[in-house]
Amino acid sequence: MCSPTDRDRKASWLSWLSSSSNGDTGVTGFDAGGWAASTWVLHFMYESPDRDPNLTYDDLWRTKVASGAAAPLVIGSINLDEVAAVVGNSLGLTSPKPEWVRLRWAELAERLHIELAGNEVPPCWRWFPYRSWPSNLVPPDEGSLDGGCVGALVEVLAAHSAAGYSTPCVAYYCPLANGADFDNPYVVEARLGDVAALVDPGAGRHGTPSNFWPVDRSWMVFTDWDLWGTKVSGSTALIEALRSAPAVECIDWVRTT
Repeated sequence: MCSPTDRDRKASWLSWLSSSSNGDTGVTGFDAGGWAASTWVLHFMYESPDRDPNLTYDDLWRTKVASGAAAPLVIGSINLDEVAAVVGNSLGLTSPKPEWVRLRWAELAERLHIELAGNEVPPCWRWFPYRSWPSNLVPPDEGSLDGGCVGALVEVLAAHSAAGYSTPCVAYYCPLANGADFDNPYVVEARLGDVAALVDPGAGRHGTPSNFWPVDRSWMVFTDWDLWGTKVSGSTALIEALRSAPAVECIDWVRTT
C-alpha cells in the first residue's frame, strides 16, 4: 500500500473524476461515467432465526433508554428520540457475527411483496417499507461495502484486471467518508487486494473508499456515502461476470429522472 499521493497527481485524479461525473464535486462520491456497461452491487443483509421479528431496533433502543441503560439522543435542544426512529443499519463497514445468515434483497422483497427494479432512487433505505427494521434483520451497510460484499466484489474485479489482486489502483474517500474533512481530499494508491485495509475508523474512514479504480481506468467502483448499494462500471464482460457471480447480488437500476 502506498502513502497518499503528491499534490499534482491527486489534483489530476480528482479533476478526471469530476469531468467524468458532469462536474460533480464528489461530496458523497463520484458517479463517473464513460464505460461500456454498469450494474449495482447490493450490500449484504443478514437475518437471525433466534431474534424476535416483532421487535424493531427502535423498540430495543427505547427500552434501553427507559431502563437507564442508555441516554436519549439529544443534539442541541432537539431530542432525536422524539422526532426520529432508530433504523438499525450501520454507517460504514461491518462484519456480521457467525450466527447471522445472509438474506438476499430479492428474497426479502418477495416476502414483503414489493418490487425493487422500479424505484426512483438508487439502492437505499427507501427501497423497503420499514421505518425501523425488525431486530432479527441486519440492514445493509450504508456508504460502504460490508465485510462479505467487498471480498466477493474484489474477487470478480481481480479476475478481470491485468495483475489480479496486485493490480495497482487509486482510491478516493469523499469528505463525508473521511471524517468530514472538506479541506484535504483523501486520495491514495493501493493494490486491489488491499482495498479493505484502507478502512481506518481512527482516521475517520469508517468504510471502504467512495471510489476506487485501476490506474488503467478499465473499471470504476462508486459507493455513495448515502446509499446501500455500489455502482460498478466497466467492460461488458466484467459486468456480466458480476451479474452471474454466485456470491454477488446485482440490480441494473437506471436513473430515470
